[in-house]
Amino acid sequence: VFARIADELGRELPLAALFDHPTVEGLARLLADEPAAADPVALTPIQTQGRLPPLFCVHADSGLALFYRDLAKRLGPEQPLYAFQSIGLDGSEAPLGTVEEMAERYLAEMRAVQPSGPYYLAGFCMGAYIALEMARRLEIAGEPVAFLASFNTDGEWRGAESFGGGLDFHRENLARMS
Repeated sequence: VFARIADELGRELPLAALFDHPTVEGLARLLADEPAAADPVALTPIQTQGRLPPLFCVHADSGLALFYRDLAKRLGPEQPLYAFQSIGLDGSEAPLGTVEEMAERYLAEMRAVQPSGPYYLAGFCMGAYIALEMARRLEIAGEPVAFLASFNTDGEWRGAESFGGGLDFHRENLARMS
């Protein structure tokens, strides 16, 4: 959809626009406004409201962050959730090449939302390695990491049609364990 908007209207929209303006009417209003001059950002606000500390989730190897929307729904309205989408997916800048580069960039963007810890981090698949590197760097800097989750499996979950379906798959497997 955003590629078509860019082709037809000459305007690039960040993924966050879909969360902030989830209707056609909202996107139309956004497009009617003057474009903001801003650097592309990896951090996508998925659920910004709530009294709990924000959870920052890192993309899988696809680089996409949208699948975390299901997780945000399951965690409920009190849990703010932000997800990192890979730099370079929209072609506006070169992709980051290493886990270390991604961790450095994502930490800078995370600190713009939450300047100090404790931090709550999670990563799915390859994102688990990036989240681990982020946690390592935070702890070296003396910033507490209160939570670090790795959503990483053997791949059988790929039959699930959504992140929520994947969670259901794992919940059923855990229930079968003694």
